[in-house]
Amino acid sequence: ASFPEILNWADACQPTVTPHRLDTDTSGILLVARTSSAYGEWRRKFSEKKVNKCYLAWCWGQGPSGSRIIDLAIAHDRRDRRKMLTLDGQNVAYAGRKFSAATAVRTIHQLQDRFLCELTMHTGVTHQIRVHMAALENPLLGDRLYDPGCNARMEQFPHTLLRCTALQCGEFSVDASGQEFTRQFQ
Repeated sequence: ASFPEILNWADACQPTVTPHRLDTDTSGILLVARTSSAYGEWRRKFSEKKVNKCYLAWCWGQGPSGSRIIDLAIAHDRRDRRKMLTLDGQNVAYAGRKFSAATAVRTIHQLQDRFLCELTMHTGVTHQIRVHMAALENPLLGDRLYDPGCNARMEQFPHTLLRCTALQCGEFSVDASGQEFTRQFQ
């Protein structure tokens, strides 16, 4: 409504004009293109891995001490169209199209049964953070798709606790507050 010129180029049937997509349950920064050329330029930057993305997440279990890089390829799960999976010896037979993916994880705050972490990535594979953290056996709080024990947990959450807090590409930089998200369990 604030930018009606988007209607001049965006196809009415196109579900999004966002070159940077967030999962339905994820909060935070969402980049919206106002012109067709801006959309194409940002899609190119994302596909060429020129955009850094930073997230905060609350995860179950013990967080890694210090920082850690999760460098696991991700593929579409042929058994479940909604899901992705990491490529390890057990999953190769079920894997569809494969994507390189690396996620940097840094634990910010550890509680008894969960931790807050900052996640940074240059790649942007569908569900990358959720799949990588589940592969470490640290699924995100509220993640019904990648946490097999989600429904049995005593504490339930209305959505996945993941927030995009920063996007940076060259001189372009935007930040979103993560203060309320961070204080959720402190």
